[in-house]
Amino acid sequence: MELHPNSATDAKWTGLKNEQTNAFINDASSVTVVVLAADRVTVVISAVTLGYVAASDGIYRGVVAASASIVAGVQYFVKVIAVTSSGTDQRSEMITATDRPFKG
Repeated sequence: MELHPNSATDAKWTGLKNEQTNAFINDASSVTVVVLAADRVTVVISAVTLGYVAASDGIYRGVVAASASIVAGVQYFVKVIAVTSSGTDQRSEMITATDRPFKG
């Protein structure tokens, strides 16, 4: 995932699986993205819902709306949280926001 000031960003979880059975999960009750400041406490962008991509193997997609709170060169902690019948799973990573290059 990328973050850019004042620009919407696609968010995706590919291949959500049950850890015990290794089966794809296509019916998660919720999959959300939260963008936190580097301190991992301060919420910059609150929960954005990712929807299931029909006929996929555990793919969930959504759009993180453009935000003036995102600043180029600043690091953010991004968490994606999935709630499923087998429990809660999450992925997280530190991302440095960048200006979106002009493509003309």
